[in-house]
Order: sequence, then C-alpha cells, then structure tokens
Amino acid sequence: MPKKNVLYAFYDLAVSPISFDFIAFVIEAERARMAGKNDRVHFVVVPFEKLEGHHDNSLFETEHGEWRTSNILTPLCWMLPSCAGLSICSSRDEANDLLARSSTNVFPENYRIDAPVDRHHTGWTVIAGHLGENIQFLRAPEEALTYAQQWIDHHADGRKCIPITLREAPFKTMRNSDMTVWSDFARRINTDDFFPVLIRDIDRALDKLPAEFKGTTEFAEGSFNLELRMALYEKSHLCMFVANGPAQVCFYNKNVKFLYQVTGDWLTDKPTPFNRMGIDFDETPPFANKYQRWLWQEQNADALFAAMAQLDSDIESDRSIGAIEDNLNPLAENRISMSDLADRFYDWCGKTYFSSIQEAELSQACERHTPPNYLDDKEKLIRLANYSLAAKDIAKTIEILNMVIEKYGGTQVLNTRIGVLYDAVGDFNKAIEMYMAVLKTDPEALDIYFRLGIARKNNGQIDECVAILQNLVSAGVKNQILFIELAQIYEQLGDVFAALENYQLAEEIGSLEPQVMKRKLALQQQR
Repeated sequence: MPKKNVLYAFYDLAVSPISFDFIAFVIEAERARMAGKNDRVHFVVVPFEKLEGHHDNSLFETEHGEWRTSNILTPLCWMLPSCAGLSICSSRDEANDLLARSSTNVFPENYRIDAPVDRHHTGWTVIAGHLGENIQFLRAPEEALTYAQQWIDHHADGRKCIPITLREAPFKTMRNSDMTVWSDFARRINTDDFFPVLIRDIDRALDKLPAEFKGTTEFAEGSFNLELRMALYEKSHLCMFVANGPAQVCFYNKNVKFLYQVTGDWLTDKPTPFNRMGIDFDETPPFANKYQRWLWQEQNADALFAAMAQLDSDIESDRSIGAIEDNLNPLAENRISMSDLADRFYDWCGKTYFSSIQEAELSQACERHTPPNYLDDKEKLIRLANYSLAAKDIAKTIEILNMVIEKYGGTQVLNTRIGVLYDAVGDFNKAIEMYMAVLKTDPEALDIYFRLGIARKNNGQIDECVAILQNLVSAGVKNQILFIELAQIYEQLGDVFAALENYQLAEEIGSLEPQVMKRKLALQQQR
C-alpha cells in the first residue's frame, strides 16, 4: 500500500540501463522529493518484459541483468538517506498497479507504464550543479562505515588509506587502467605514510592479482559489495579512479576525497563525449568540492603522484586548522552560465543531427534559466524546430521552419532542409517544390539535383528522374549511390543492359553491399 507523502520514483528498464547511470536518477528523484516537500522516496524498478528495453541492457543475459539489479541498483537506493523502500516489480502490470495507487507523488513527471519516461542522464545533475545546488546526497550506510573502519584499522597500520579502483572491463578497453602506470604509482606510495589498496573490476576480482601489483593489498570485498566499497571510500584519506561506474557514486558524496583520471575516448575524442553531459575538456563538474578533482591527462605515474601529493597537502593543511568541513560544499568556480551550458547541449544535438531527445530536453531546460535576450527571435524558432525534430515530430518541425521562411526569407540550407523533411513524410510534391527553389538560386548544386531526382522517382515521375540522374552522370559525377539508383530504376524498367552497366560502374567505385551484388548477379544470369 503506497504511503502518504512519499515520492514514488519509477526506474523503467524499457528506457533506462541497469548500470551506474542509475545514480543520476537517484539524485534527480531526491531533488524532486525536496521540491515537492515529500518526506521520503520509494524506488520502483520496472522490467521491460516484451518491450525492447534500453540498448545498454542488451550487453548481458537476463540472469546477469537481474544480478546487476540486485548488486548495483539496490544498494544505490539505500545510499540515499531519504530512501523509504524499494520495489523490484516482476511485471509491468504489477508496476502499473503500484503507479495507480501512488496518487500524484510520482517521478519522473508524466510517467506512465505505456509511455515510460527516463531521467538517468547525468546532464540533469550537471544542470543542478551549475544552478548552484548542492546535490551530494549519497552516504554509505552506518553499518558499512563501521566495517570499513574496522578493516582499515586492521590493515593500514596507521597509514593513510588510498584505494586505487581499477577498470579492467572487456568492453571499451581504451578506458581501462594502464596496469604499468598504476602499479608504478602503487609502489611509490607504499611507504610509511600511505597505504595503497586495490579494488579490482568485478569482472577480474576473482582472478590472480597481476604480478606488477605484488605486495599491494587488495580489498576484494569492495568489488562485490557496493555499500562496503562506498564506506571504504568515505573512510579513506583519498581515492584514485579512472573513468568507471563506481567513481560516479562518489561524485554525489561530499565525504569522498578523490582524483578522477579521465581515460580513453573520454580524454582523446574532440569534443569529449562528456560534452553530451554538459562537461567540457579540462573541467571539473560543478557538484565537486575542493577535495574532488578531475585529471585531464594521459595516465602517467609521475603526474598521478604529483596530483595526489598536492591533494594530500591540501587535506592536511585544512585539517590542521579544522577547515575540512568548511570546504565540503561545491566550488562556485566550477560553474558556467546557463547560456553556455544550453549552447553546449544544443551543439551536441547538432552533432547527432538532432536525433537525441535527451540532449534536446537538457538544452531546453537550461534555456529556461537564461536571460530574455539570450537568443534572437529567428534563432529561437530554429531551435524550436530542431527540438521538435529531436522529439520526432517532423510535421511540427516543417511548420516552424516554414514560419522562419515566411518571417525571414528562405536560404539554400533552409529550403534544402525542409525538402528533406517533406521527403521523410512522403509529401514529394512539396519536396520537389523546395528543391526547385534551391536550384533557382544555385543551379550548380549537384547534390540537390540528386535529391530532386529521387523525389521525382518517389512521386512516380520515373522518366523525369532518369533524365535528372543521367544528366548528373553526363556532368561527370561518379558516385556509387547514383549508379546504384540508376541501375535499380533500369532494372524496374526492364532494361537489363543499362542496369548491369550502372551496377558495374558502382562496383568500380567500391565493393557492393551483399544485397546489391545479389541483384547484379541475378541480372547477369538473365542475359
């Protein structure tokens, strides 16, 4: 029976991963609880059943997914002090029954079983941080803290405990810990002052410890028990991470002091994939405090040691004057304006051709906190059109872009874009009209002639299509897609010789796709 003044947070695996991304959902649920003045949060995990499920969940079998639910999602719930309970539903019908009895205290807003809503994107917590909110809500359970301290007391011999969390995953291995670098670092700090402790990746935790780490203590319990892991992090002097899931937990715990080494494509790709979360290269997120730092550099033992020594010095200096607690609030210097953050999310949308609704929603959320003159009227309309496209509302996108043309005039880019959208919804007459408008201003736009030809074909104007495409060939255009289109049209018209000729021209440019090669071979047999 749902309880009054409890927020029910539905984490739907149809649109959400069974991963550490759940942490952002937990934080957002807590923000919603506080905004709604609810007393507690009750988490509900909804199975995807016959739905496709979030794409990340396809990486593992059902049994492993259930294991991850028990060992990642479940303990993360209990790290939120306001958590009142957790329901892991066996069916969507069970979840729907709970939803129906949950009154209006539901998160995410507008969530329905037949129309699930996700809220696991880290970008939401980044926005909150840049708005100046302190969202470091997570804490290790008291019992786990007691056990962690007991372990440190029996192993560290009074030295400063420094957990080193390794990433040894079989996927996206470029993000993994460089064993040579980290073993060198562990040896350097294994002194009378520091006590390095390894926490291995769960996929390798039961393997023999790599030879290069000989003499380094391992905390195997932490690999399998997330509450103990978090407790050890809290009780340690400082922690060392590469880009991995367990580190994400510490982003939202003010008591964990850490260095976070950015690795793999997060570090080398330009722009960094962290951009989709609102984090740019060489930045530390806005929810981090003085003792939580990101390192944007290649893995290097010298650099790691220098950064660790600096953090250690800062901790000891502040501890000597009783100032640790005063420095556990997020650093204002890590914040940027909502305008800049909105642009960052919007630009990422553009890189993905506005195919992702998540970053579009994040950009819009930022815009609600920007000055009135942040965008001019034309740019507002264009952005609104792109947000509609991200939401897969093509009709709305076309409507808004036509408004732009009416108010500000058409351009080659704008007319082309509307033509492509008309193509997508099957309004080929309108598409042809837009392409013709482009060609009036730029009669040499060969790519538009190709689009016009295909629109003519789709509109049943085969002769006009062939004439346009053949003119492109006569103009010297050598493009595999062009030749394949011509080949398939001639094949439909029964002109086997012309079809084979164009298939051959296409093959001279590059290998044909299997289905195209199959059609070519079938035609050759007809001759």
